[in-house]
Amino acid sequence: RVHLHTNEPQKLFARLAEFGTVERTKIDDMVLQQLAARGATVAVVTDSSCDLSEAASHAIGLVRVPLTVSFGEETFTDGVDITPPQFYQRLASSPAMPKTSQPAVGDFRSTFQRLLETHEAVISVNLSSGVSGTFQAAVAAAQQVDPRRIRVVDTRQVSVSLGLVAEAVGEAIAAGLGLDDLAAIAAKTSREVKLFASLASLDMIVRGGRVSPAQARMATLFGLHPILTVGDDGKSAKAGTHVGFAASLRGLVKRAERFASGRPVRLLIAHASAIGAAEYVAERLCSRFGVADIPIVNLTSVLAAHTGPGAVALGVRRLEG
Repeated sequence: RVHLHTNEPQKLFARLAEFGTVERTKIDDMVLQQLAARGATVAVVTDSSCDLSEAASHAIGLVRVPLTVSFGEETFTDGVDITPPQFYQRLASSPAMPKTSQPAVGDFRSTFQRLLETHEAVISVNLSSGVSGTFQAAVAAAQQVDPRRIRVVDTRQVSVSLGLVAEAVGEAIAAGLGLDDLAAIAAKTSREVKLFASLASLDMIVRGGRVSPAQARMATLFGLHPILTVGDDGKSAKAGTHVGFAASLRGLVKRAERFASGRPVRLLIAHASAIGAAEYVAERLCSRFGVADIPIVNLTSVLAAHTGPGAVALGVRRLEG
């Protein structure tokens, strides 16, 4: 039996696996332990589909309940024992296609219980119910633990747009707002954010059944690249199509401008092993919106399992101007 402290348990498990079989693992989230010393009365929870920088996540004390990614018989906990680089390595070498699963009710339940030991209340902002049962799992857990002290919000967002909602809630917690006001802010911010994503390849969404092979062949023949978004119903939708991947990346910038409608914005970019494309988008956004820097993060593995490598996602939050 070995007891270790590390910020990157997934890397530790990967190295140990080179020398033998790791039969059992137990991970205590040091974030949960550190939150007790922060002094905040309300804790903010999300799931691992939420893309937000490590610095911003730490600043608001964000707690993520992970989804899982499976390759055949092997199942990995997103962000715990598999990182994005490890995911792409598996994707390239595994004969099995990745599958994702929502957290169990018990995962949310144990997180809520531990947080309520040190906080007066918990607000959970989650992945859209239109694409996953994660929100429903969080609701069920809240009912089992203490519905008076827990609010669960269906943001109808994912990835960086979900990250922008979580960030807004964290800022409101720091300002001292109560649970009901926080839930209202989460709902309002969810309506003021938008996700736009460009895919380098249609392979993963074809395998997932969202695009037919015939449609994919036609798109490839003409060099068509769709821009995806999340509709008001919380489901994936097409926002447009461009000829060429570079054109679709520029299309992200145009749609961000259109959505902003002249208001100041908060921007966030995630990429699926496509840092060059992400920086290409960031450079143009900085010029258009007059900002010095835009955070760029890795797209979480559970989302990369659906987009495939090369994808770039842009989150836009309209601010009060």
